[in-house]
Amino acid sequence: MIKRGKGRARVDLLVGRYRRERSLGRGAMGEVWLAEDTRLLRPVAIKQLRTDPDANLGQWGERMRREARLAAQLNHPNAVAIYDLVIADDQPYVVMEYVPGDSLAHRIRQAGRLSPAQAGRWIGQVAAALEAAHARGIVHRDVKPANILITPEDAAKLADFGIARSVQDVSQTQTGVTVGTPAFLPPEVARGGDPLPASDIWSLGATLFAAVEGRPPFGSGLDNPLALLNRITSEPVPTPQSAGPLAPILEAMLRHDPARRPTAAQVRAALAYESPAPGERTGPVAADDVEQTQARPCPTPVPAAPPLPPPSVPQYRPGPPPAYGPPAPGYGFGDQQPPRRRSPRWLVAAVVVAVLVVAGGIVAAVALTSSTSKAHKGTPSSPAPSTSSSPDFPSTTADPTTSAPATRSTTPKPAPPKKPADVPRLPSSGQPVPTNATPPAPPANQGVRPYTSPDPTPITAGQIVEWQPPELNGDNAAAIKSITQFLVDINRQNLQAAWNRSSEVRHGPTPDARFTTGYRTSRHYQVAFGTPRRLDPDLIAVPARFVSRQDPAAQGSPSGVTGCTYWPQYVFLVANIGGRWLDDVAGDYTSRTSVTPLKRADTVRGGQQLLPLQQRVAC
Repeated sequence: MIKRGKGRARVDLLVGRYRRERSLGRGAMGEVWLAEDTRLLRPVAIKQLRTDPDANLGQWGERMRREARLAAQLNHPNAVAIYDLVIADDQPYVVMEYVPGDSLAHRIRQAGRLSPAQAGRWIGQVAAALEAAHARGIVHRDVKPANILITPEDAAKLADFGIARSVQDVSQTQTGVTVGTPAFLPPEVARGGDPLPASDIWSLGATLFAAVEGRPPFGSGLDNPLALLNRITSEPVPTPQSAGPLAPILEAMLRHDPARRPTAAQVRAALAYESPAPGERTGPVAADDVEQTQARPCPTPVPAAPPLPPPSVPQYRPGPPPAYGPPAPGYGFGDQQPPRRRSPRWLVAAVVVAVLVVAGGIVAAVALTSSTSKAHKGTPSSPAPSTSSSPDFPSTTADPTTSAPATRSTTPKPAPPKKPADVPRLPSSGQPVPTNATPPAPPANQGVRPYTSPDPTPITAGQIVEWQPPELNGDNAAAIKSITQFLVDINRQNLQAAWNRSSEVRHGPTPDARFTTGYRTSRHYQVAFGTPRRLDPDLIAVPARFVSRQDPAAQGSPSGVTGCTYWPQYVFLVANIGGRWLDDVAGDYTSRTSVTPLKRADTVRGGQQLLPLQQRVAC
């Protein structure tokens, strides 16, 4: 059902499936809402394309269909996923992955400048998404801080691929339409040329420059976009002052000649970001979640850039972060500019940009809830990425068979930790429930925080997890990672992030009173995971033992809960919900037939339970 008022359509229940909850932002290209997918019970973001109110679907609708199909081709953990494309009352809507968190633009505004280590890690992740997009012939065309979303897991996702297009699809692209934001527009596009994969690299370099310097290379240009484009096309890029070890790759990304810029793969390698393992990737979009129109065959991958000159500087290694400085004046992040006409002369394009900038900018495609942003402010920063032995940007050669192998570190890997004797296996209904178990001994790994020394609270996976099966991969690795990150969020008391990482998201967008009361004083120590087992295609069981500390009074003094509780044989259920493996905190999956063989008699609550309470031991 669609209601109209004040000249704009408002959708309460779109195509009988998507229930609108609230607006997340709006701009020249459209409005973005937070909505609920009532069929799959998951939050989604819906973008309504803003069209001429006197026009039919026409050319804008066809453009949106094409771009949604292109974006749906891209299935990468560092790119916001496209789920669906629907048409209602001649208005096109794109249904996207909802990403709770905030944007890189917001992070820069808050901090003034980011450390090279933190900025390099996020930009490396975005480079991995662009690498996958370019391999499919897709150019993003509007890479900038406002289009990079930072998740509660501290990962970067590139948004607004809805304006991307295939370099092989020129025949269906409207002549004269150029998309981009002036401050992050590469020289060749500012002159009126077609965007290339190398154009995305320049924009990504300008974004990295802005992250470490607090402003784009040539300023925001909001007061005079004509002068800004003139500077971009004619002046050398200013030398960054705070880039530290990122300076070599940053200089290469911002070269005026597109042929001399590194590829996305080279940028990713230079920033020491490894592509995620298969188990960490977003699952394929279900057939009934996407418009049932067969996309055209995948275009020929874009050729790699010509060989780069050998770097004349030491290899990139993250260094200590510089002191945060105040925000630079007038950097204008977050203001996405409307599309403008392209002309063979950059001057004509600049004049159009100047007019459109005055008209207003676009809010980020997947804007973020204020509650999540507030919760995230209190979240400790993630550790800097590990150093890499990769060159600044590995060059390609004309004859790959004669290329010298990359130099690798000869430092021996540390010996793997010894498996504790009390790591549990998954139970069966015929096994007795352990009672009066002895709490775990001090961890052999000194980086793991022992439960006997509760302060300070462990707030990283390395401080919490004492053991997990080695060589895990695929969905099993993703399941354990999901549990670990949930426990990290609980220990950090970032309850919104923990809620988003659990099956509770099926029941609402924010933590309810039960969840808050149950976890507001909980802390977890010395977690040892056993071997996971897949119960159903969308369900994995993981055995574990751990120690939890809590304030029973603050949690309502439930029976049997003490200030320190040892769980010798806990069973986590991890469900695949909307392509993500999430901890089934809500208990939505415990009634599955596949779970029944793991249940045993509970002498405290009665009946067959997955977690018999008599196993709890005060410690």
